Amino acid sequence: YWTPFKSTVSRIHIFLKENPGSTLNEIIIGIEHYYNCKNTAKNAISEYIRKGIIKKIRVDRTTKPFRYYLDSEGK
Repeated sequence: YWTPFKSTVSRIHIFLKENPGSTLNEIIIGIEHYYNCKNTAKNAISEYIRKGIIKKIRVDRTTKPFRYYLDSEGK
């Protein structure tokens, strides 16, 4: 079955494939998501990536703001 969360994750993956090295803010602005506001989306997505709930994304934490990439190894 398909959920709004799965749809958001799919959109994040597509966005990062087309825009590698984007910031979290750029991702949130660039996709359609089911969250009511940008700050909620940023906090939730950041946490889900950090906890490994959203997979296949690599975060470059050596830059500020952090840069996000689609992980070709699928981690």
